[in-house]
Amino acid sequence: MRSASFLLCLATLTLLTSPSFAEDMVEFLSGSKVLGKVLAIRKEAKEFDFEATISGRTVKRTYAYDKVKAVTINGKRYVLTAKTESASVGRRGPSRQTAGDSSGS
Repeated sequence: MRSASFLLCLATLTLLTSPSFAEDMVEFLSGSKVLGKVLAIRKEAKEFDFEATISGRTVKRTYAYDKVKAVTINGKRYVLTAKTESASVGRRGPSRQTAGDSSGS
């Protein structure tokens, strides 16, 4: 009887920690992450509503897709804004020349 109770507890813990019971997560362009729940998605407006509890206080916010790198919903990650490497690296090449400098010296 004791082993059956142990197996039941183990099965319950496994189910509770599986991705289907996991919280949703927002990854911002800055790299910070917040756990909470996606409440609504408006694809046409490219925005979604998100609820999180921070320091014991529940807050609801609307985020535009272009302010968020990725969202994980029910264990599946969706990239909303791919951060391009060219945005963080300075431009190089002919674009640095001034209009009057065609000699290259």
